[in-house]
Amino acid sequence: MDGETLEAIFVQREALAADLVERIQESALTPAKLHTLLIGARGMGKTHLVSLVYHRLQAMPNLKDRLLIAWLREEEWGVTSFLDLLLRTLRALAENDSTIEAQMEALYDLTPETAEAAGARLLNECIGERTLLLIAENLDDLFSGLGETGQQHLRAFLQTYANCTVLATSPRLFNGVQRRTAPFYGFFRPVHLSELTTAEAQQLLINIAIMRQQTELVDFLQTPTGQTRIKAVQHLAGGNPRIYIIFADFLTHQSLEDLVSPFMNLVDVLTPYYQSRMQYLSPQQRKIVELLCEKKYALTVKTIAQRCFMTAQTASSQLKELREKGYVKAEAIGRESFYDIAEPLMRICLGVKKERGEPLHLMVDFLRVWYPKNELQTMQEALMFAPMQSVSIGRYLKEALNNEKMTDEDPRIQAYLDEIEANLDKEDYNSALKIAEKLLQARDSWVELERYASCLTYLGRYEEAMVNAESAIELNPNYHKAWNIRGVALWRLGQYEAAISSYDKAIGIKPNYHQAWNNRGVTLNILSRNEEAIISYNKALRIKQDYHEALSNRGNALSSCGRNEDAIVSCNKALAIKPDFYEAWFNLGNAWFNLECNEKAIASYDNALLFKTNSHLVWSNRGAALNKLGRTEEAIISYKKALEINPNSHVAWYNLGNALSNLGHAEEAIASYDKALLFKPDVWLAWWGKGLALVQLNRYKEAVAAYKKALEINPEFELLKYHNSIALAALNSWAESYKVLDVQLNDHQSINIEFLERAVQSLFTTILDPQQWQPKIFQLVNRLEGRSLLPELGVALVKTTSELTSEFVSIAKATAWRDAWAEVVGQKPEFDLPLRLLNTALHYKQTPQDPRVFLELPIEERKILPQALGSEHEEP
Repeated sequence: MDGETLEAIFVQREALAADLVERIQESALTPAKLHTLLIGARGMGKTHLVSLVYHRLQAMPNLKDRLLIAWLREEEWGVTSFLDLLLRTLRALAENDSTIEAQMEALYDLTPETAEAAGARLLNECIGERTLLLIAENLDDLFSGLGETGQQHLRAFLQTYANCTVLATSPRLFNGVQRRTAPFYGFFRPVHLSELTTAEAQQLLINIAIMRQQTELVDFLQTPTGQTRIKAVQHLAGGNPRIYIIFADFLTHQSLEDLVSPFMNLVDVLTPYYQSRMQYLSPQQRKIVELLCEKKYALTVKTIAQRCFMTAQTASSQLKELREKGYVKAEAIGRESFYDIAEPLMRICLGVKKERGEPLHLMVDFLRVWYPKNELQTMQEALMFAPMQSVSIGRYLKEALNNEKMTDEDPRIQAYLDEIEANLDKEDYNSALKIAEKLLQARDSWVELERYASCLTYLGRYEEAMVNAESAIELNPNYHKAWNIRGVALWRLGQYEAAISSYDKAIGIKPNYHQAWNNRGVTLNILSRNEEAIISYNKALRIKQDYHEALSNRGNALSSCGRNEDAIVSCNKALAIKPDFYEAWFNLGNAWFNLECNEKAIASYDNALLFKTNSHLVWSNRGAALNKLGRTEEAIISYKKALEINPNSHVAWYNLGNALSNLGHAEEAIASYDKALLFKPDVWLAWWGKGLALVQLNRYKEAVAAYKKALEINPEFELLKYHNSIALAALNSWAESYKVLDVQLNDHQSINIEFLERAVQSLFTTILDPQQWQPKIFQLVNRLEGRSLLPELGVALVKTTSELTSEFVSIAKATAWRDAWAEVVGQKPEFDLPLRLLNTALHYKQTPQDPRVFLELPIEERKILPQALGSEHEEP
């Protein structure tokens, strides 16, 4: 095929193809010479991959004068020496350079020994300053023909001239590269080609259909029926790309005869090939292969030895050789190894003669997957009126519909089930999923679809889980477990009402299904329908009294209802059944925290962490309990632990910000609040906290912006309004400040003294022209006087006297400040004391801070002014 076509149908191995091109490019452009051996059974796409790499290299301008390619024929039958290999290599180069062929003619006049040396020199001259890429397929056969002497001469040539890089293929690892004493031991980087998954096979077939402009087939392959048929081919192909390509033409066949007849013709063509391969085996190896062909499923060494009447050691030794030769493949499940035929079509072809006219068993199984049962029944009924030549087709239909024949159980099934459970217990969810996928391939049913979906939920792949659960439901609408897993997937995707409906469906099918009752409770809990959740948990516990998950979850719901003592009882019951159940310890800790028993909460959280150290929720809540006890430094450590585990936890970032702010670390606190808002921008508490931290740094403009964000989300929170007004006052944003003040006054709310203090302080510090003080003071007094709030303003004025006595404030400015207030409020009795204290503070400033000035005040007033001025000012 041309390079464009090869690219069009290429799947799965793009990363490998790119890596191979890069390695060869490095070999061509640097002294390093890298060699690769691709290993895969026949039909695994080795030639496709090699061809693709060849075309990509040919198209690279930077390699045009640096790389020479000699691509040997796929089957070089006549190579029996290194001289033969040299001649085949020169012949490959001569296809693009006719002068080489003339030079080769001279070699035939020499003795073999002289010709080999001359051929090596000729090849080296042809390469020149370039690098030779030698592409050699079926390297195992090539090395077998070379013999050890030929291999030694080849290795010597490659080392002597150091101007070659090799890309080779083989259906298996063989002694020539893996035996320690072999000339090429450790020479190649081996790359094992993996089989196609169902998804990759689907993409391959779609690519082929697109290439052939079969638009109807492209659409069909993406339908449920098309995907089912791909699985049927997988039953035969075992992930082998070549077999998928062979079956590409059969996929849309609606007629059973159109399917079976071409398939049987294919079997007829392939049978002699597989029979000839049996001739290369020893009698014991033939016996093993024959056994594996007769059995539908893989077998253990013990079973093979028993059935073939040989010792386990002999069976193991023979299987090792068969595996190396590419006849069988092994799969380790737990401690057991299961052996099966490497190429599924070999089982069919070798079984043809034994069937003696009976329908092929594997073909019958294939039909069960290929067609839905109702279609098989319809076709069987139609055959009643068909001509006699359809009789053989009718026998296939009869066998496919005969469920009594489907009793032969794959011995791997139980091993798969045990291995899935073991991996789930270890929380090794990736391994569990891989085994579940193999189980699904071995026994494709609604049960295995649900099990596969369940494993997907553990990995957080909820959309895929829902698709597989729905596929199981489509096959069996009354399978309660599939409805339950669908509910779990929907719950995790945030579709809570749909999840509850799915659980209800599961419970409707099986009312005593305790897992569905529990999961229903969890979802109701999330919706804050806690009383309903408790009822669901109680239902689960009536069915299964020792159901520790339900007891723990009920504790969580009880806490949410404020019934923390009951929650503690429920969690303790769960822990009596399963003392290492970290969720119960966590929920217990939350109940103690709600009761403000923080020491007990911390102890519960610590117990939870004994059994699950990587729970960010436990670390975060533990930090909250420590913070409540004033153990802020420890709380910060706990929050940081939570964030190491889950850097996206906005709650932990927010709590960390609060703790840092409490310690006066305002810059760090702001950074933490920003992180919280990055992950959840609508947390008004984080905006508020950020504003408070910004005020600590006197960054009032930024604080106002933060408070504005918080008020957009929660416009009714009064304390937030007060803090916003304080920041506005500090900014000298009088219009905005007065708006806040007017709202408070109109709503008959109490005035925040801190707001008034900030307002008065801002007047003094931010308005540079003393002439502007008097009108601002008048506006402020005018707003407050009608509400009888002048005493509060007087208190705020006294609290700002410390600004007056600062060394950075001139006596003239301080005097102007006193005069402005006296002009506006001098006749108001509410300001008699504040103005008296203001006068004394000014006198104290004028008489370089003589403490005896305080004696001007009556004794009952004498302690007020030093407190307002600060602790460094003491009365005499």
